[in-house]
Amino acid sequence: METLKLSAQWRFIGHSERGASHFRQGLPNQDAIKAECVHGSDPIALVAVSDGHGSPKSFRSDVGSQIAVDVTVATLREFLRGVRETPSPSIIKNIAEQKLPIEIYKAWRAEVQRHLDLNPIQDDEWNRLESESGPSARTALTSPGKEFVVYGATVLAAVVTDTFIVFVQLGDGEILTVPIRGELATRPMPADSRLLANETTSLCEEDAWKNFRVRFQNLSSVPPCLILLTTDGYPNSFETPDGFLKCGSDLLEILSTDGAQAVERDLPNWLSDASRLGSGDDVTVGILFQLNSVSPPSAGEQPGSVQQPHAIKTSGVTQDRSEANSDAVRPNEPMVRLTRNCGYFGLAISCFALLSSAFLWLRVENALSRLDTLVGRDEVQLRPEATTVKNIESSTATEPNRSPREVQRLENPIQPNAQQVLSEATLGSEPKAGSRQ
Repeated sequence: METLKLSAQWRFIGHSERGASHFRQGLPNQDAIKAECVHGSDPIALVAVSDGHGSPKSFRSDVGSQIAVDVTVATLREFLRGVRETPSPSIIKNIAEQKLPIEIYKAWRAEVQRHLDLNPIQDDEWNRLESESGPSARTALTSPGKEFVVYGATVLAAVVTDTFIVFVQLGDGEILTVPIRGELATRPMPADSRLLANETTSLCEEDAWKNFRVRFQNLSSVPPCLILLTTDGYPNSFETPDGFLKCGSDLLEILSTDGAQAVERDLPNWLSDASRLGSGDDVTVGILFQLNSVSPPSAGEQPGSVQQPHAIKTSGVTQDRSEANSDAVRPNEPMVRLTRNCGYFGLAISCFALLSSAFLWLRVENALSRLDTLVGRDEVQLRPEATTVKNIESSTATEPNRSPREVQRLENPIQPNAQQVLSEATLGSEPKAGSRQ
């Protein structure tokens, strides 16, 4: 946990939590975070977060992400020194957009190469890669320039001064700003259409500096009250993108009502819950906020445990902080309740499916019973006809006094049409007399 103060205006709180899935797989935390505050006549705040790639071929991405935040903070510091005497915001904007991406990219590759020279890849690392991805994966990484993939990582950063803010981003993750208390958070960075599913741009790519997004914001107007930087493990733990935006507003509300000390204490638990019940990924959050927008707790007052900001995804059900506060629940209690609600919903669906299957089976049984009844009735209807013929023959033999016409009529009785009998038996009616053959 890091807590830094920037003059009397800004304060920083940040934390990086190892993901639940990484615990199960024995992987390290591949995220990194770094912040730096400079006091004096020109106070500044620098914050950077990075997410190392989780694929088997990026087996040193935890080192790559740490290098990313180190070189990014150093590059932003040098950038501020270079523009200190520049009076024009438009010139500062152009320098930020044109120089920051390539300087961060070059510094990262240089440090990665230095680390690789001092720490060559060991046989056990290659063996682990081959066992997970096959021999071709090792061959691909030994090609010139591909060794940087081993350290692949993203980076997000913000630098805040009294006159401007610069946001820098390469790859996935989120940056939010909250203008004032009570308003919904917004994204200052333009969307990147290349970030689909688990695909992301990265520092390990050739010409990665071309993929950076940079946003310059002049603070001639009122600056935001809160700035939030996160790796993608946190926003991916929310049910909807709007839920994550609400989280930014809730954070400012919590800071205003419960104080920074409570957020600083509970943030690790929030991120642990988000990973365990949400994405499973490493989760890193950096928060910059204005001190004049929050009220610290009274002297001697110990803030109580506060509710998780808005609704993390958990098991697909969400809950607002305002609803939870009415019951004075603790951060982990709503997660248990949400999981339980999801279980009830799944049980209801299972019961519905079972009842539907039973109803369908009864329908089939009923149809089969009706079919058996109809077939039995058909046999009963046809059998007396044969008996009638025998009776006629018998009566013919025992009554010789009948006329030839009567004898002929008795010997050739009217036979029912078989097709008509079957059709009418199917309809459930008694067979009519058939036509003559």
